[in-house]
Amino acid sequence: MKDTLKNLQRSAVDFFAFEENQATDGGPQIIQPPFLSKKLLWLLLGLIPVLYLLLLNNNLSPFVDNARYISAARSLLDGSGYSRIHSQNISPQTLYPPGYPLLLAGLIYLFSLNILVIKLVSIVATICALIAIYFLLIRHSTFITAATVTLLAGVNPLLAFFATVELTEAPYLMLSVLALLFIERSADDDGSRIYLPLAIVISACAYYVKSSGIALLPGALVYFGYKKEYKKLLIFTLAFAALISPWLIRSFTIDTAYNGTYLKQLMWKDPYNVSLGRAGIFDFVERAGLNLFQYVTLGVFLFRDNFGAGRWLVGPAAAIAISFSTLVAVGYFRKVKESFSVIDAYVPAYFSMQLLWPMLDIRFIHPILPFVIYYFLLGAGNAGNKLGSLLSRPLLATRVVSTLVALLIILSLSINIGMVLANTNSGRLNFEHTHFYEAIGWLKDNTDKASYILSVRPEVVFVLSDRKAETYQHSYLTKPIDHYQYILDKGFDYIVLDAFNDTARSRRPLVKAINAHPQDFKLVHTSSRKNIRIFEIKKPDTLSNSLPH
Repeated sequence: MKDTLKNLQRSAVDFFAFEENQATDGGPQIIQPPFLSKKLLWLLLGLIPVLYLLLLNNNLSPFVDNARYISAARSLLDGSGYSRIHSQNISPQTLYPPGYPLLLAGLIYLFSLNILVIKLVSIVATICALIAIYFLLIRHSTFITAATVTLLAGVNPLLAFFATVELTEAPYLMLSVLALLFIERSADDDGSRIYLPLAIVISACAYYVKSSGIALLPGALVYFGYKKEYKKLLIFTLAFAALISPWLIRSFTIDTAYNGTYLKQLMWKDPYNVSLGRAGIFDFVERAGLNLFQYVTLGVFLFRDNFGAGRWLVGPAAAIAISFSTLVAVGYFRKVKESFSVIDAYVPAYFSMQLLWPMLDIRFIHPILPFVIYYFLLGAGNAGNKLGSLLSRPLLATRVVSTLVALLIILSLSINIGMVLANTNSGRLNFEHTHFYEAIGWLKDNTDKASYILSVRPEVVFVLSDRKAETYQHSYLTKPIDHYQYILDKGFDYIVLDAFNDTARSRRPLVKAINAHPQDFKLVHTSSRKNIRIFEIKKPDTLSNSLPH
């Protein structure tokens, strides 16, 4: 323990001393932009917490998972176990690991349901993650390289956005980077025995916060194997497996048709339409190819944007995205060629896992984005050097990297300013969520607490109104009669008919069912924008013969 404290103290002294730290393994460095002095770097790094605080608000963020985590936390506090308590039919929660809900349960117990406090925890976790990123990179680089990458990661709009929402992204980033740091220290430093236990425990904690943490296992195995630390490889594998096995055993032994497990989702062709059956080997190959194409052509994930926007697949934006992804690949192989680190083992393991996943989301890139930025700058410097040699212009690489770093800082800050202004004006809620929350507020103020609500966001309804709720079922059914029968069977009292673009397909037959039986549904509330409606269900005794089939 004394050795550990001394090592941490020495690292902290190095960090704050402005020393030109040299890479411990002679790893590649990014080319220093002349305008980025150490003092300017420190100034910009110091502004990162200010940026995050400016993005704070006390609104429930416009997601679904955050409400699910809060609902799971409430189930732990009220004695229901780790369950889905938003519905009248309480069932065990088997999809989301309990790490983050446990954290939320503690915060809710201490501060009640205070969204601002939860978001402050995300900010602290992101800042700790950035510090850990610096300490991880400084083992292979100079101060300028480590600090520049840390700065670009800190001001990156995607990281800034998820630093101020109540999701697992920020805590997982912190834990995963700390795990990587201690995995590397345990493989490289034989003078201390504390690093391996820390690596194992923190890796397991990362998994319990986000299932993606399973990627830490192959990352650690590859790195321990590379370092020929086979005993540590075996210890890490067995201990990590032992620590996560209770959750795996629970998840696979409890039959939950609604939730299932992530492994079950992985094995379906389409988790949202299980009628398509299980995925075969060719489905996985096709999925990996499609996901790779999407992630490469949408390589603008340096910045937050919605996947599926076709404009990124063609034209100049696609060319920029492909060029960016190419430079990332060049930077990665340059890094591996000159010095192999745990980062180089973890990033492809994590990314490969996302290629096989049946869903695509910019959130999935968040945990490796700082390292993507690192590889991108290395690749840009390498390309600049090659081109400079070809054109006999030795300063070309410096100018290329300097221009890219300046553009990334300016573009990141401009997008962040836009987010700050949006936060000031609307709390970063779009009009769909603003009026959806308004409708839920109406439910809370005007309905009996025992009311049962049908809504596409049932957990959000439960968290904000304390009313039990269930989601639209049978998303792929085309017969309105099936939706109508579902409403009768479940005994709902109200329907919140939303206006979200992504629920239009499942909403369409439900609207037809309501329109075909107007005598059974009473419109009781319409949002101020007329885009969200609440219907009270009159509960007829029999189905109408006029209902279309």
